[in-house]
Amino acid sequence: MLRALRLHASIYCLLLFVIITACSKKPSELTPPDPKPDEEVIPGETVGYGAEVLDPAEYEKIKIITEPLIPGGRTQKDPKLAPQYDLSPNMPPVQSQGRQGSCVAWAVAYAARSYFSGLGFNSNFKLADGSVNNETVLSPAFVYNKIKAGDCLKGSYIEDALNLLKNTGVCTWKDMPYTDQECDTQPGTQQVAGAAKYKIADWGRILITTDAIKKFLYYDMPVVIAGRLNADFKKPTRFPDGQFVWKDATPNDVSHHAMIIVGYDDARKAFKIQNSWSKNWCNDGYIWMSYDIVKDVIREAYVMTSDELLLRSQASVETGAAVKYEQNVVGYTGRIMQLGDLPVIGYGMCLATTPSLPTRKYYAKAQNIPATPFEFSVTESINTSKIWYRAFVETVAGVVYGDTASIVLNSGPGETRDKDLLLFHSGFFGYAVDAGTGERLWEAPLRSGAASDQLLGGLIVNEQYIVPGNMTGSLSAVSLSTGKVNWERREMMRSKQTYPVIIDNQIITIGREELIAVDQASGNLSWTQKQAAFGGEDFVEFGLAVTKDSKLSVNVNKSFYDDEMYFVSNPSNGTGITGMGIFPTTVKGHPDFADNYMVRSEAMSGLAAYSLSPFKKLWSTPSTTTAAHDSPLIVGSRVIGVIMGNLVQGLQAVDKATGKKLWEYYPQQGEVLSKKWSASADFIAMIVRVNMGGASEYEYSLQVLDISTGKVSWTKKLSTSPYPVIPMYPLIAGDKVYVSPDNLEIAAFKLQTGAVIWQKKLFNNPGTISPFSLITKEGKIFYMPESGM
Repeated sequence: MLRALRLHASIYCLLLFVIITACSKKPSELTPPDPKPDEEVIPGETVGYGAEVLDPAEYEKIKIITEPLIPGGRTQKDPKLAPQYDLSPNMPPVQSQGRQGSCVAWAVAYAARSYFSGLGFNSNFKLADGSVNNETVLSPAFVYNKIKAGDCLKGSYIEDALNLLKNTGVCTWKDMPYTDQECDTQPGTQQVAGAAKYKIADWGRILITTDAIKKFLYYDMPVVIAGRLNADFKKPTRFPDGQFVWKDATPNDVSHHAMIIVGYDDARKAFKIQNSWSKNWCNDGYIWMSYDIVKDVIREAYVMTSDELLLRSQASVETGAAVKYEQNVVGYTGRIMQLGDLPVIGYGMCLATTPSLPTRKYYAKAQNIPATPFEFSVTESINTSKIWYRAFVETVAGVVYGDTASIVLNSGPGETRDKDLLLFHSGFFGYAVDAGTGERLWEAPLRSGAASDQLLGGLIVNEQYIVPGNMTGSLSAVSLSTGKVNWERREMMRSKQTYPVIIDNQIITIGREELIAVDQASGNLSWTQKQAAFGGEDFVEFGLAVTKDSKLSVNVNKSFYDDEMYFVSNPSNGTGITGMGIFPTTVKGHPDFADNYMVRSEAMSGLAAYSLSPFKKLWSTPSTTTAAHDSPLIVGSRVIGVIMGNLVQGLQAVDKATGKKLWEYYPQQGEVLSKKWSASADFIAMIVRVNMGGASEYEYSLQVLDISTGKVSWTKKLSTSPYPVIPMYPLIAGDKVYVSPDNLEIAAFKLQTGAVIWQKKLFNNPGTISPFSLITKEGKIFYMPESGM
């Protein structure tokens, strides 16, 4: 990090030195030699200090992490801060830094980073015999030896330690043991490689106020501090119950020391601090610090964020409608549906003239969200024909996005659309139906079509309905407003059932032995990638999906038991291919993605979740809940997927963060059909099949579940048929669910009550129809879970 004319404050003297540095600090440019370690604090033991502190002006330049949003509480159920909160049961055991000036490394790496690692990996910091588990605590030697200012009595800067953890990470104690007898050993290649697993996502300073510190602690984020010590700290007084407390801020010492705040108690009016001077000091290595001296003794206060925070209950946000007020002036709405378990910093809207949305465009600080759902809006004038937009909410762990939607501002001749369109195809024809009335608007003949009993659903892009041919490799583009076929391709023969996906105006699908991208406007070939680029293995059916950051996910078969996943980082030209590793074989279903998170169905292991950076497995459901041929779906804080029990299929919901089962549902009669269900934030709609006796008659019904409980809200009998599987695909879109009861009619029901909105006969003879897609007049698109989008 480049630092020019940076002022550093000495820890053990009151002089200020002007430092000119770049990327490192030379010992001669720092403070004078530190005093000898203090031998009076703990009789018979020598303890070191070692926190260098920045000049206040330089400290103020560090990015501040906004204090957590507390109105509405930690969750909707907690209206205010708890009177006591203690993270110490989840902290690594107190140990001693000895005589070295390594307190910064102990507070940042050993205490704070080990704490977050323990949360993420459910680590036990102690072995069965009570000794410290050196495989789960992280090494202060790795950090101190790299950032120390000089000899082993010299201190270091918290800023430098946090930057090291962000850029390099820190290895385990086992890989680089700590000793206070020397500090010159530097991490080798093995230690540096192991450190990458424990990088942090980011860090920043926080306001040095009692209220701000309490809020971060309440959100399970310990606070690293540089404190100015004095005589009362070294020989503290006691509470009536015998606990030691630091309550006098008299500046009779100039020593600075790094520690970590791990709790608070309003009854004591004090914070709980974990030190690195062994359990023989004060309260088994801890001390209380009075609220009254916070501003006087704390010189710096920091928090770090790590990928383990993503395992906590996340905030959720939905992209709402866009309303056109006048030419090019549009209001875009979003709704924060839940706050989750992490500090909310702000919220806003991403806007762009292409589907590749920026990280953030319009942003509001989260001052107060009194209750959820919380609706917000952005009004903007942009001179273009079409706008893509999505809502977001930002927490200390990162940004959570809603779905991407679009709105047409300046339509071309004959391209005006003022209805919600329900779209599907039969293989030979594409159809558009007014989703509000059931009126058929157009029928488009598809010259490159083909019949099948398992048609693939179509995609929507730039006012076109893209129809994939089942196992023929054909693609057709139909105008949403007129039903005119704009272009068709047929030469991409393949033997795989694969939904194409759309990224950056490219339609990407699988050919026989290659990945193919087609320009959506013209149908012309954009690029191809042979199987050799993906290890030379065979592509998996239903093997394409789109991540939240618009990368392409590709699955290939390695063996009967294993798949390998690849990400294509540049789907505009098919480059940037990265292998993500070997997985248990998938079961003909797409993975689903959230921010830095993926869940997939895996044969013989059910559902499995992974973090993407760093890439690691987070959890899997027991093998007794083996998933069927299906795609899971992330809905808020839940993952929904099909399960198999006693040869009968049902549905289950598990916690997104932990994989813990929330509920499972098996119909009283029959079973849930694979790939024939969809979900919203509140409900799940599914097709249930019952064998009415023998092999000649099956009854089909539409069932809707409450997503929070897994209980049936309502049921509608649809039809009977001599066929064991017929293509009924219930699509939830907004407050409605659409389904074809018998492949002759299409019906729309109110999602909450099951009341019929409309039911229209559209065909004279039964046939096969594809899964539905729907686009609202505001540009929001709804697909079945199998779409990969």
